[in-house]
Amino acid sequence: MASAPTTYAKMEEVGTGPHAGTAPTSARCAACSSCSVCRASVGAGVIVAGIVAAVVVVTLFSGSGAAEGECAWDNYRLPGWITPTGYSVQWTPSMSAGGPLTGTVVMNAKVAAGGLGCVIMHSQGFAFDEVVYTWTPKDSDSVQTATVKTSDVIFRPANQQVAIPLGQRLARGDSISMTIRFRGKMSSTLNGMYISQGVNEATGQPTDPVVVTQFEATYARKAFPCLDEPEFKATFDISLKDIPAGLTALSNMPIKSQVASANGEVVTFNFERSVPMSTYLVAIVVGRFTATWGTYISPLDASRRVNVSVWAPPGNENRLNFALNAARKSLAEYESSFNVAFPLPEMKMAAIESFAAGAMENWGLVTYRLTALLADPAEASQASLERVAVVVAHELAHQWFGNLVTTAFWNQLFLNEGFATLFEYLGTNASNPEFDVWSEFLDNDVHKAMRIDDLAAVSPLVNPNVDSSGAVESSFNDVAYAKGGSVLRMLWKFMDSSPLTQGGGADDDAGGDDAGEPAGSAFFGGLNAYLTRYQYSVATADQLFYELADFSGWDDLAPNMATWSKQPGVPLVMFAWENGDNTDPSVTSGNLCISQRRLWRSPYSRQLAGDGEFGNDQLYWIPLDITMRHPKGSAARKVATRLVNGGGFSNATYTCFAHDTLVQGFVKANANSYGYYRTAYPASVWTDIRAAVNASTTTDGEPIFGAQDRAGLLDDILTVAETQADAPDPDSSSLRASVEPATSTSFATALDYMKTLRTEPEYTVWRSALTHISRISANIYPQATPGSNGNAPDPSTVPCVGEFNDYATYIMTPVVAAIGSMWGNASVSVSAKDVVLPADAPPEAASILARWRSSSTVDPAVRDAAIIGTAASLGFPTVVQRCNDLWRSGVKNIDPNYLGAVASSYVANGGYNGWEEVRAAYEAESEAYSKNLLLRALASATEPAVIKMTLNYTMSAAVDQQDKTTVLSGVASNPAARALAWKFITQDDVWNELEDLYGSGGFGWSSLIKSMASHFVTDAWFNEATAFFKGADLDAGASDAAQALEIVKSNVVLRQTLQDTGCPWLATWDA
Repeated sequence: MASAPTTYAKMEEVGTGPHAGTAPTSARCAACSSCSVCRASVGAGVIVAGIVAAVVVVTLFSGSGAAEGECAWDNYRLPGWITPTGYSVQWTPSMSAGGPLTGTVVMNAKVAAGGLGCVIMHSQGFAFDEVVYTWTPKDSDSVQTATVKTSDVIFRPANQQVAIPLGQRLARGDSISMTIRFRGKMSSTLNGMYISQGVNEATGQPTDPVVVTQFEATYARKAFPCLDEPEFKATFDISLKDIPAGLTALSNMPIKSQVASANGEVVTFNFERSVPMSTYLVAIVVGRFTATWGTYISPLDASRRVNVSVWAPPGNENRLNFALNAARKSLAEYESSFNVAFPLPEMKMAAIESFAAGAMENWGLVTYRLTALLADPAEASQASLERVAVVVAHELAHQWFGNLVTTAFWNQLFLNEGFATLFEYLGTNASNPEFDVWSEFLDNDVHKAMRIDDLAAVSPLVNPNVDSSGAVESSFNDVAYAKGGSVLRMLWKFMDSSPLTQGGGADDDAGGDDAGEPAGSAFFGGLNAYLTRYQYSVATADQLFYELADFSGWDDLAPNMATWSKQPGVPLVMFAWENGDNTDPSVTSGNLCISQRRLWRSPYSRQLAGDGEFGNDQLYWIPLDITMRHPKGSAARKVATRLVNGGGFSNATYTCFAHDTLVQGFVKANANSYGYYRTAYPASVWTDIRAAVNASTTTDGEPIFGAQDRAGLLDDILTVAETQADAPDPDSSSLRASVEPATSTSFATALDYMKTLRTEPEYTVWRSALTHISRISANIYPQATPGSNGNAPDPSTVPCVGEFNDYATYIMTPVVAAIGSMWGNASVSVSAKDVVLPADAPPEAASILARWRSSSTVDPAVRDAAIIGTAASLGFPTVVQRCNDLWRSGVKNIDPNYLGAVASSYVANGGYNGWEEVRAAYEAESEAYSKNLLLRALASATEPAVIKMTLNYTMSAAVDQQDKTTVLSGVASNPAARALAWKFITQDDVWNELEDLYGSGGFGWSSLIKSMASHFVTDAWFNEATAFFKGADLDAGASDAAQALEIVKSNVVLRQTLQDTGCPWLATWDA
């Protein structure tokens, strides 16, 4: 924040602790309560109980004059001159889109800075009809009243703020109660307070309108004037006036009273006072709903029952109970794990038809998309059920991490979203252990984060550059969610396995079970201290790490974790022969040296970073472990795993040690892939690792490497080869150069390593494999040139396309054969035990099938459907034919687990008729998740005319606002359609409409900006996209555009690498 304006040079300065920087800062100290200065400056828990009502009629008028000097403030952040303690908000919402929204807000606050002469608040899109305030001097019971001339009220739309001059100066510690009567309109976008309305599939008519709020991150100000930043927590008394009789009204707290009008046509709902919370967590929902209720018994107090309910549009009665049970079990698990009770009397969850995000964690009233809350096990796919369980668990984890303790500002969003991402697995494992969700963490989150964290246009977990609404919206990204969760999981596993921490060291291998048993856990004990200390307040990353350090006794925890929170990037740990050739598999012995560097997606990214804020040579504290096999060739699993130094390393180079692969076998780091880092090895070590992966089993019947290790190894070798991340560093010192790789990992080595997939049974590994197969396939697919008609050339005429397709088919043939030929029929239940391999099936298929038959996996359909989807895109004839046959049997006859794959294949291969059939099925489908799959399938079209149909259809009224960016992103990701998608999206009329709908930010806008450009693979397209983005007003999408351009440059590098080493190998490889 900028320094305080000179107008307030004589104000009493307070708060020189961690929140200092803008005078005065006592509000920040009140939220902090951690440093001695803050604790001494402001008392905690002061709430003004009385409200003196006064009605003064004023004229709406924006003025200036003397008031401007008193209210001088030009900063996106609020100054912190007052600390709100409670709001009373009464709304009269309209039940029609764009209709009037009127209300009255009474804000009670403490003056946090001596000499206060002006109140700065957030307000967006409102006119003020009345402004009056009362104040009570410190240590006095005298209440005085004053009015504010509206000619002196200053509206500052650029910062979404309003300045209200008081006409006098109040002293620090005084109490103020400000009443504002305001008027505006219901929001036309899916944030603020807006109308949600869908379409009835049976009648084609609009469904009943629903009033809904979405205030995160900066949209409470679109619903009422307030201090709309996370640190300004207060209680809320909510009232809804003139609600049509017969409608349900929900808010964060239970209904206190409801009063009907004299004629009974409208009702006023009054809700109980909330606990102190941030403005973005306030929520209301008004409409027609069906509901179900249940309770859970608090594991911390057997006498306490907490009410849980699920609300949805009528007609969804059979789709409520699954989410209800998931919520009950997740909440109980969190109480037990965190040892902190859920503090509210009830937990409500509401399904909304038009909703921009997947869900929103409003305290006590979580709102969801239909697909994220509603599922009937009798009709839903496993993927649909798992999504509901995971999203419910994510949002309920926020009730502690985000709601009870809130990030001090959006620049440290991982304190909310990183924890919720990590603990969604804990909650889902408690509610539905059969989903085995912990096995999905690696690809869902660790690899997902790494695939963006290797760019220069990425921010650290604690981002110093969040200074606008657009920057706030951009903070909701894979760094905050996926990297935040991954780094926290790494810390958890280290703290609970290291002898450096109290409660650690019990399992030197860090275990293979993420289910989480917090009893005796240093990590969970520290989290309890964190939640207890900062409950109903806000916290910073430093404060989290200090609490964990204090509880565990690990003195270096905070400075070590600062290398992760305060700088961006993912490290690459390299094993290299000292002064040796790392690409020569005949070099098998010598001094094996360990070093680290930041991994870059391409030389272009490294160059950009060198000119940027963080530079390009970051070092990280890495909790390194090394596993070795002794002796090589032993049938038994004889491995030794240790934490290097008991606590990791943070230098550029760590150590060298003598090693002979012919005698000692493999060397591998990052057991169970718990660490947030990638690894690279010499060719001879990769050879030994591959041999261990290919080995059937050890004497205990288990593979030498578990599925998490195999998935990590596969993703590492392919990523390092694709990016050439371990190429010689021209800037290295001579000492460092001697222990770094002298040559980079060959793409041929990585492609050859993919042969291990011929015997791979685990979906954990195949998830990573399918990602890379799709990436490589898309990269070599021919591309139209900028300025052309957008039609892609015939892929059969382009070198290497057919060769890679043949190789990918070779890799996948055994696993596809093991799936069998009877998949996808809703009325026929087929398990691995029912599969009969054809006579021409490769022998590896029998090995895979044997593993599946001995597996405890309840429903392998998610695995099989993903594999089938990729096989169909590669053109497996039997798979494509099966998809065609299933579709023609009717949508209701298709197993919902396979619906997305079947419909996508049918669109891709069916031309106009196939597209039209899937479109009609989409419009007729009533089950939300299946409907979404059918819509996404339309993006798979491959014929130019049909691709254009998809694009035009997406922008029509037939596709809901919440779904348009999903389809457009899907088309832009389609190798056959990316140029046509770009040409369509960048048309002035389309782009302007998209900006109006989504330009303020959000997941949809972010995904669209990134997808529309990031799949291009030539410098010509890089120049085209650069020119367009430079002339566009991107605001919240600026960082996404920068990342997209970097990805294009990395695609250019990958394309060249494939041509230089990959394609020659593909032309001559030997099975």
